[in-house]
Amino acid sequence: MKLTKNRLQILDILDSCLPDCGGNPPYSVSSVIYTLDMGGTKYIRSAIFRTIKDLFDNGLLIRTKQPLDRYKGLNGFEWSYQLADKVEHNKLNTRCDKFCKKSLRAMQGCNFFDAVFGYGLKPDEAKQLIAEGKKLLMLTHPDKVGQAYLERFKRVSIANTALRGGVPLPDDAAPKADEVLRDKLYLPY
Repeated sequence: MKLTKNRLQILDILDSCLPDCGGNPPYSVSSVIYTLDMGGTKYIRSAIFRTIKDLFDNGLLIRTKQPLDRYKGLNGFEWSYQLADKVEHNKLNTRCDKFCKKSLRAMQGCNFFDAVFGYGLKPDEAKQLIAEGKKLLMLTHPDKVGQAYLERFKRVSIANTALRGGVPLPDDAAPKADEVLRDKLYLPY
């Protein structure tokens, strides 16, 4: 199969982390179309669908069914695609991102018009979250997997250290926002 300009662009999109499309792959075809349209060039939808189908048929892409619940009771699904050789990498990145979001939420909660809510964890939930952090630290350690997960390792390490420092209980007084911690753990997606 010849890798044309369009195929290379689609492969590049499916290999990257897109904050506008929910973070880590897999991405739906509509997300790919949205990202291509942001570049300023208009593409024909059928050509993009055909290109993605060609890449899938040749084994370069893996597809998964993602549930949809946007039709008020009419649940459906859509296909999402990612590179075949990056499946485990994407799963680990998604696990790390979810852990960092959950730990930041547990430590600081959500601030909405100066009202903090959604903070804290019960002690058994905090222990489970710390154990998950230990697992992720082992899976992303640079000595074991090289430099591929260095940024994720640093973020998980910061989040795990913050959790070990003490997680507030849901009934405790609202915690004060730690801007440094938020800047280190915040994700735009």
